[in-house]
Amino acid sequence: KGAAKSPEDRTDLMRTYHLEDRLWEVLLLNDSSWVGKRLQEIAIGSEHGLTVLSVVRHDEPHLLNRMDFVLEKDDMLLVSGRRTRVDKLVHENPGLKVLGHPSQPEIFPSSSGELIEVVVPPRSPVVGKTMADLDFRSETCLTSVAIWRTDNPIRTDVGTTPLQEGDALLLYGSGDQTRSYAP
Repeated sequence: KGAAKSPEDRTDLMRTYHLEDRLWEVLLLNDSSWVGKRLQEIAIGSEHGLTVLSVVRHDEPHLLNRMDFVLEKDDMLLVSGRRTRVDKLVHENPGLKVLGHPSQPEIFPSSSGELIEVVVPPRSPVVGKTMADLDFRSETCLTSVAIWRTDNPIRTDVGTTPLQEGDALLLYGSGDQTRSYAP
């Protein structure tokens, strides 16, 4: 397991996994139907193939360790996924606005969250299973961001991609969670 402890380490992992074009700020406007809903209710992953990594509320980042996190107006979501999927999400859900790439990375995950990289070892019981099969986010409070497989990043549908021996998993979570994670 390797943790990205410094901003330079996080930037290196972001570049290695080619995530620069996969992170988006999405604002919940006052008329959003998502206001007052739990993160689990909006089903952003299962319905849109996107992942909410963090929410900024009143300039304070909130790591999403719980799926029962309730959204409020003016929350800014840090979303990971393809731009086309983000655009479709906004089109289908009035009251959301794409602000673009993170404009203030210092208040987004790098200040309160960490990236770690773990490798699936040979003969692991997780081989052939998906992160969704493992209920990984609920069980660990960590979010899978990407998979590195045979010299290429997998950045789309990470939660539904069957794991293979030797896969490197890029995970995101609070410092406490990343440092205490024992695969």
